[in-house]
Amino acid sequence: MQILFDQLLHEVRASNCNDRTRMLIDSMNDEIKDLMQAVSKYGKNGEITLNIKFKVIQANEMEICAEIKSKKPKGKATGTKMFTDQKGRLYLDDPNQMKLFDNVHSINKRREKC
Repeated sequence: MQILFDQLLHEVRASNCNDRTRMLIDSMNDEIKDLMQAVSKYGKNGEITLNIKFKVIQANEMEICAEIKSKKPKGKATGTKMFTDQKGRLYLDDPNQMKLFDNVHSINKRREKC
């Protein structure tokens, strides 16, 4: 049976950017996923290079090796804004800002007492 590219993807092992050797199809899928995440995160271009080498061993025998390289965009991740109180403890919300739901709850308690 003649081997075509789609069968080659499932039969040939490839080393990826993380120096992991896996089936070519699995390595390509992972590299594409990682590249898409980086492109979306940083809004910059990226690329994947697939290099397939065919090495003759004997007259009708050959070894096929594949290598995947990707150029993922890099950038600065956005910072996370946090707040501190007078004792230096960290909060996601400003501890000096009144909370709407805490105030509504305490207003209802005051009404119940009346």
